[in-house]
Amino acid sequence: MGQLSNQRLSEQLAFHYMWEHAHKIKDKKAIKALSNYDSTSNRFPELPYIMSIRSSLMNKYGIGITHTHVSMKKVMKQIFFFKGYTLIDKINYMRGSLFSLKTLFHYTLKDDLAKTTTAFELPIYIIHGKFDYQVSYELAKSHAEKILAPKKKFFSFEESAHSPIIEEREKFIETMKVIKQACQ
Repeated sequence: MGQLSNQRLSEQLAFHYMWEHAHKIKDKKAIKALSNYDSTSNRFPELPYIMSIRSSLMNKYGIGITHTHVSMKKVMKQIFFFKGYTLIDKINYMRGSLFSLKTLFHYTLKDDLAKTTTAFELPIYIIHGKFDYQVSYELAKSHAEKILAPKKKFFSFEESAHSPIIEEREKFIETMKVIKQACQ
């Protein structure tokens, strides 16, 4: 879900979308904040950008975690009150998210999976929201077309950004049933 392909290019596409959208809706605060970053720089995107303006604007513009503007507070509340997680699971969820961002994200920027990772010996099923700019929908779809696998399918979620499981829950469950049946 939310398949990476060329994350550096994905980040540049997201930046460009946010820049254009901010100008279109005359969001002066966003324009000012985005002006501090150069999406063509070899250092782009740096962690301070990711953890500040990028994430907040993506969520504000409906191209981040969700398209339907489900607040991060609501998502965190769902995680916090989910009975399937222990308290330590909930704490480790947050710690793990920060750890992966700080420790692993720069590795995703170095690779173009559409060039380096296209052949698989197992079935590949990709679930992706059309409004996802956190991990570009268009790049993921293009990557999926190049994949060689015994079975493959790309599932588009028309009303979602990065979290179809939250935004289109029923369709997500049905999709998982289709995948499960295809794997039997």
